[in-house]
Amino acid sequence: MTPAHKLIISTALLPVLADFLEDVPMNRLAKMRRENVVNSIRAFDRMYTNTEQTDDYKEAMEQQNNIQLAFRSWLDESLKQIEL
Repeated sequence: MTPAHKLIISTALLPVLADFLEDVPMNRLAKMRRENVVNSIRAFDRMYTNTEQTDDYKEAMEQQNNIQLAFRSWLDESLKQIEL
C-alpha cells in the first residue's frame, strides 16, 4: 500500500469514526477529550478536502466517499453477527 493509498483511506475513515464518537454518550471529561479528537479529525479532513478542484481531486473525493460507504456497510454487516 502506497502513502497516497494510506492517506486516502485515513481521510475516508477518520470522519466516519468522528461521526461514531459524536453519537456515544460520555461524561463531561470524556466529552471534552472527544471534542478535541473530533475537531482534530475535522480540521485534518478540511485541510485535505479544500484543495483545487482538479480531476485528481475529484477522483480522490470519489474514492474517499466509496471507502466511507464500504466501511459503514462492512461495519453494519459485521455487527449483525455480534450479539452485544
